[in-house]
Amino acid sequence: MGVDMLYVEFDPKPFSEKFYNELFNELKSVRKKLELGLHFGVWAGGLPSEKMIESISNIFPREMSIIELSPESMNEKIRKMNGRGYYSNDELIATLKKILKSKLSACMFYTVGLPFESRKEVWETIESARKMLDYGVMHSVFVIPIEPGSPMWLFPQRYKVKLFRKTFLIFSCILFPFQKGSILSIR
Repeated sequence: MGVDMLYVEFDPKPFSEKFYNELFNELKSVRKKLELGLHFGVWAGGLPSEKMIESISNIFPREMSIIELSPESMNEKIRKMNGRGYYSNDELIATLKKILKSKLSACMFYTVGLPFESRKEVWETIESARKMLDYGVMHSVFVIPIEPGSPMWLFPQRYKVKLFRKTFLIFSCILFPFQKGSILSIR
């Protein structure tokens, strides 16, 4: 037993990469004594720089390390409208190629049901996710449960979403189907 993976969640913009570069350099000397992989999640706002990718691949064991990117949508307009980064798909693909070239694993996170997203844009994202498999990129596609009381639930027209769960009871039964008191748990 012990620690074999360091999990870091990182939003590169507006934060600086300086802190992480200093942290990784500090870990470089210690890392030789332990096999410590890195699970590096890059969420909102941007992409990791080439320097950061190189730093990760030089310090951490490549076979034990992964960089996660979370564009949420492969439609640039939808991604920007939802605050998930102001980078193009070309920049995203170029970053993925740098990650894979450095022999690190890559994973992409997508979300279906984003505000302002149409069926066409959902299918664009799903098709892009399928294509990423050809490059050896892992991916996860999530569906947003619109929570009662959230802005999208209160004002669906504003966000161009369609509500399927219009009461808290229906919402809670779907998320927690067998919890005591749920309709589905009653015999």
